[in-house]
Amino acid sequence: MKLLDLFEYDPRVGAALGRAAQGIGQAGDTLKGPIPLTAKLQDMETMLNDFNKKLNAKLNDNPDIAVAPFFADWAEEVGKKAGIKSFGLNVEPDKIVQNGKPNSKYVRGLLSQMIDQINAKEKEFKNKGLKGGGFGKQFAKKKQNF
Repeated sequence: MKLLDLFEYDPRVGAALGRAAQGIGQAGDTLKGPIPLTAKLQDMETMLNDFNKKLNAKLNDNPDIAVAPFFADWAEEVGKKAGIKSFGLNVEPDKIVQNGKPNSKYVRGLLSQMIDQINAKEKEFKNKGLKGGGFGKQFAKKKQNF
């Protein structure tokens, strides 16, 4: 018996093949669009765009600017906004720039470390009940004198 004969005579095999083909078609339609980024990758893209924008503005003013000290200053500014005194990053000048351009892989690694620390700080605030400038649950039933 040939394989085609099996498909013609057994309706269960034909129906199963039809369902499989339909599932493959739906999976292909789903993958057509852009693959959504994780929250960390979205944060990384946002930070990378901000860094690139500020670096390009500085390079327009002074083309001889050193990228490593600029990145350190920018990271400190981001840390202040997030309530972090220091990220403790060791930015190496010979690694952050390759062939006269910022090394994307190295910069993304540094950004990943920064995002991990920022997320840990946010988690710490959430665990303490500090949300949106309110007093949190610990003060809800106490009388407050102002």
